[in-house]
Amino acid sequence: MNHLIRVILGNALAALIGLAAPFAASAQTGGMPDYGLRWSVIGSAGNAPAIVPPGQQYTRPGPIGAVGYEYRIAQTEVSVGQWWEFMNAYAPHTRGDLGNALSVMPSRGVVEFFGLSNGVPQYRLTPGTSDEPAFVRYRGASRYLNWLHNGKPSAANARPEDFERGAYDISTFGEDPNNIVTDQISRSPGARFFFPTFNEWTKAVYFDPNRYGPGQAGYWTQPNGTNTPLVRGRPENGGQTNASPWPAGQTLPVNVGSYPTVRTPWGLLDASGGGAEFLDDVQVDIFNGQRTRLVTGSDFTPYSLPDRLGSRFDAAVGDFVALRVASVVPSPPVVMIPVVYSLIHSRRRL
Repeated sequence: MNHLIRVILGNALAALIGLAAPFAASAQTGGMPDYGLRWSVIGSAGNAPAIVPPGQQYTRPGPIGAVGYEYRIAQTEVSVGQWWEFMNAYAPHTRGDLGNALSVMPSRGVVEFFGLSNGVPQYRLTPGTSDEPAFVRYRGASRYLNWLHNGKPSAANARPEDFERGAYDISTFGEDPNNIVTDQISRSPGARFFFPTFNEWTKAVYFDPNRYGPGQAGYWTQPNGTNTPLVRGRPENGGQTNASPWPAGQTLPVNVGSYPTVRTPWGLLDASGGGAEFLDDVQVDIFNGQRTRLVTGSDFTPYSLPDRLGSRFDAAVGDFVALRVASVVPSPPVVMIPVVYSLIHSRRRL
C-alpha cells in the first residue's frame, strides 16, 4: 500500500511540475514582465530624508528623498527603439486623429512619420538612433505607461483603452475654461508602471544605505556615489556625463548607458546627462493656479547655469525631457512543489 501511495503521489508531483513550470516563470515577476527594461529595486523603506537648506537655487527646500516603501526603477531612460515599438502599437488606435498620433512622437526627429497606410500613421527610425534616449512629451509618455500597465499589447491585440487608462486617466487631459491644465496630477491607485515621484527619483539617485559605513545611511550630492562633480565629456576621454556645457570640440555621446561606470548607489545609469526626466509631481502657480509637470535631472543642451552641472540633488536643468519608468516591486512566486514533496516523505513513514 505504501508503495502504491508513493507511486500515486509521485505521478501527482510530476504533473504538478509540468503545470507549475509556466506558472513559476510568470510568478518570478509576479505576472509583470520586465519589458526589456533593466530594473533596480530600491529598498531601505522608511529612510530618512535629506534636508536642503532654504535659499538653495534650483531646488525645493526642506526634506526630500524619504520613501516609506520598496519600489523599482529602470536603470536607463527609455530608448528610441523602445519608444518606436510603442508608437507602432499605438498608431492603429488613434481613432483617425493624426494629430494625436503625432503628439507622442519624440521631440527630436529620430522617429520619422512617412505617411498613412489605410489611415494608420507609419513611422521609421532614423538609422543609428535606436539606442538614443527618447525625448518625449508628457501626455505621450503617460500613454506609454498605460500600455505597459495593460500588458504591452501589440498593434494587432491592443484596444484603445490600453493606452487611455490604467496608470493615468487620459480622459482628464485637457484644459478648463480658464486654460488651466486638468491632467491627472499623479498615478492612479494600482498603477504598475508610472513616473517616479521626486522623492522616489532622489532616493534612487543620491541615497546610499551605506553612505558613512555599513548600515550608516546618508546622501551623496552627485549621481555616482560621490560628492565630486562629474567630468563632462566623452567616456573614452575620461568623461562621466554629457550634461551641458561640454568641452569644446567633443561630440556628444547620447546612447543610453554610454557611461557604464557612472552608477548611482542603486545601479542607475544616465542620472546625469541624456535627458531631464518627467516626475509624478506638478507645481501649482500660486497666482493663477496653473499646473506644470515637473522634471528633474539634466540634459545635453549646449548651455547650463554658470556653476551647476544640473546633477546635484538640489538642481534640475533641462529642455529635452526623457522617460525613466518606475514600477511596483513584483510579488514573489508561490511555491507549491515542496508541499507535495513533504507529503510524499511523510507518507513513507507510514
